[in-house]
Amino acid sequence: MTDDATEKTAKEPGWGAMRRFLPYLWPAGEPRLKARIVLALLLVVTSIAVTTLVMPLAYGAAINQKSVPPFDIPSTSGCSYVTR
Repeated sequence: MTDDATEKTAKEPGWGAMRRFLPYLWPAGEPRLKARIVLALLLVVTSIAVTTLVMPLAYGAAINQKSVPPFDIPSTSGCSYVTR
């Protein structure tokens, strides 16, 4: 048995705070401020995309580049003396 009032107050604190601060985050009649907010959100999403999608590929390429030997010297004899 759940009470509707208890359930409503349990959900309200998070969304109530958002409703209370939304006029300050998205003020009416301030197009330049709205553009700055959208630009900031786009930059955050871009940085998340770069760190989660591009950086693993860059790290993988760096590891693969390091694992390739710098030059391949065929050893025909058992000696460790190599000349170029």
